[in-house]
Amino acid sequence: MTRINCEEYAHGHEIAKLLGSPPGYIGHNVEPLLSQRRIDIYHRYPKQEQNESSDVTERTDFVNRLVSSGKGQHVAVILFDEIEKAAPVVWSALLGILEDGMLTLGDNTTTDFTRSVILMTSNVGSREISELLERRPVGFFADDQGLHSDHDSIQVTALGAARNHFLPEFLNRFDEILVYSALKPSDLKRIFDKFLSDIHERALKQARVPLLIKVSREARAMIIERGTDLSLGARPLRRAMERDLVDPLSRLIASQKVQAGDVVEVELEGENLAFYRKPRRSETVIV
Repeated sequence: MTRINCEEYAHGHEIAKLLGSPPGYIGHNVEPLLSQRRIDIYHRYPKQEQNESSDVTERTDFVNRLVSSGKGQHVAVILFDEIEKAAPVVWSALLGILEDGMLTLGDNTTTDFTRSVILMTSNVGSREISELLERRPVGFFADDQGLHSDHDSIQVTALGAARNHFLPEFLNRFDEILVYSALKPSDLKRIFDKFLSDIHERALKQARVPLLIKVSREARAMIIERGTDLSLGARPLRRAMERDLVDPLSRLIASQKVQAGDVVEVELEGENLAFYRKPRRSETVIV
């Protein structure tokens, strides 16, 4: 996947990074991000160029092996992240890709996108949706169905904001426009498990202290409730876990109260989290 951070294209002249500069202009010798060679890295590309870097060669060889093994042809995925932050001239330049699958670069060469999937993300309408969600019941123990009873209103609000922000001919070229629902408590539980797995990996790779963290149901519910903000998504939950789990664990590891191979059990005692090192269940390490 090729990810393009549209924050870097807030000014019209920065489009040269994507399309390249015409002959005679500064930067003409710099290969644009959307050149045919870069896109073909993700397709079947049997002949290697002499000046290709080793990482490009390895990726191309990997794709060739997958294709030759009978797993089928591959497509390139081009992700324009937060497209609303790009200058309108970038939107206009993408019209040819979305309509015909072709793009003319600064040196008059063309890039073929007919074997590519174009994805774009946007936070347009987030302020309006936040105001809508603020009128909903907030809290971890809120009902899942209640949080999504107004999904139609969220969709109308988001699409209306998109029509006000983007050019009509730009929106008209998308095959599908997807509006995501607000996170449910069941979603936050799965996100919690994913973040907890990341903490295990960080302890193993960064601190080189392999350990097992067990969080009780009550402690888990308290952390998720602290990190629940329907208008802000999952990032508040990540911050809550950094504050309530990662910071205390870091202090325990630094002070060698927790060492490699330990099992750390996290329980809720009153309004605070208590960390125990198994098997000494009766000794509180930190509260």
